[in-house]
Amino acid sequence: MNNYWETSDLLLSRLTAAIAAQQRFIANAAHQLRTPLAGLKLQAEVAQRENNLDTMRTSLRQMQNSTDRVSHMVTQLLALARSEPIEESQKLKRLDLQLLVREVCIEWVPKALQEQLELSFDGPDHPVWIKGDAVLLKELLSNLIDNAISYGHVDGNVVVKLSSEELPILQVEDDGDGIPEEEQTRIFERFYRIQSSSGNGCGLGLAIVKEIADLHQAKVQISNRIDRKGAVVSVLFKRFPSK
Repeated sequence: MNNYWETSDLLLSRLTAAIAAQQRFIANAAHQLRTPLAGLKLQAEVAQRENNLDTMRTSLRQMQNSTDRVSHMVTQLLALARSEPIEESQKLKRLDLQLLVREVCIEWVPKALQEQLELSFDGPDHPVWIKGDAVLLKELLSNLIDNAISYGHVDGNVVVKLSSEELPILQVEDDGDGIPEEEQTRIFERFYRIQSSSGNGCGLGLAIVKEIADLHQAKVQISNRIDRKGAVVSVLFKRFPSK
């Protein structure tokens, strides 16, 4: 009987903690969405009462920026929802990480060019087999590339690397200002942004990366480049037999 009550207390404690975490997340998300929505409303009001065409165009551009930010944040919130623990019926499947990475890089080339950056891939020509969820892994890499583009410099480079000598290792390098060492332990927290950051991110990208990596029993590491300015995010996967 004692075991029954102990088990019940443990389950209730876990449920209470999960509900509290969900409530904190919803409150944080609402707070983050409120700012761009307030800006959108303000600029719409300015545009409505403005007769000067140039001022009106400025307001409309700012409205578009706020709309893009809200859209991006909603996309990331949905990605976090998708990265909840995988059910037994959604087991990870064998896939070629090399092919997946190439496909994602190709998809992001137009965005990199738009931001006057060069996006390149450095990896093997042969398959790199792992167990994973293709949709989630594309989300993981997309967030890494998006971050690298956001914090890179004009005429700079974003390099996506894949190696498989011992373990499959995926890396994304940028040539931005890097990440202060004292903040590297917090960078994967939801809604956390680097103190000196001037980017428009909402602090969800690397949190998504960490949660998806955890689902794949992969390890995420972050460091600053040694040869020059910039950050490197590495994801270390478990190898899966090719047959």
